Amino acid sequence: MDQKQLWNYFLERKVSLSTPLNRKQVWVKREDFEVVKIYFMKDFNILHPDRSFRSHGYFLHIQCVDQGEYVLVHRDMANHARFFPLIVLHFLLDVLPYMLLAWWKRVSFYSLFTRPQ
Repeated sequence: MDQKQLWNYFLERKVSLSTPLNRKQVWVKREDFEVVKIYFMKDFNILHPDRSFRSHGYFLHIQCVDQGEYVLVHRDMANHARFFPLIVLHFLLDVLPYMLLAWWKRVSFYSLFTRPQ
């Protein structure tokens, strides 16, 4: 499956959706993620140790974070799992905006990635 097919697969199976910063974050059941897990590589992520997976896209890619019964799925830029120096770009484009949003809203950074009920 390519990136578009994977993203559509997750959208069709979503159980929750949020759109901070106009970026879709979807949650799917863990069983639905397991079906396509072969298209992802395990990733070291300081914010989600031993729970993060990234698709193989070099720049645009999909990140999945195992949150127990559900898996958070979102699109990311600059796949540092493929080329580590991209971590700088990833921080600037994907992490910093959420840090600023959490600061502006005066909420926990992690609350931005909690499944809406």
